[in-house]
Amino acid sequence: MGDRLLATIIELERSLQGEIRRETALAEAWCARELAALAREGESVRCRLAEQERAVLAAGRAAAEKDGERLLAAAEARGAQLEALTDAQLTVALRKVWHRLLPEDDHDHPHGQG
Repeated sequence: MGDRLLATIIELERSLQGEIRRETALAEAWCARELAALAREGESVRCRLAEQERAVLAAGRAAAEKDGERLLAAAEARGAQLEALTDAQLTVALRKVWHRLLPEDDHDHPHGQG
């Protein structure tokens, strides 16, 4: 009876080891499938993000171009206004600036030597 019991235990052990190998193979195959699925999902996410980045950059570029055109138009309009000033108007404007830059004193030497 001892030999039969030992043979049964050995057979069970072999059976369990076979089951472990099969389950290990199944687990490894499942892991490989999951990794492949995650890699595909990661690539899909990278593609979506790249497309979103291109869209954001295009929108930013369009907004910057629009702002640039607006600023250029305003500068051109202001330039046209300044070019349209008469000599008399320029003289008045320059006198105002000169008075701010060069305030008049009672004498031409600030230290009393005149």
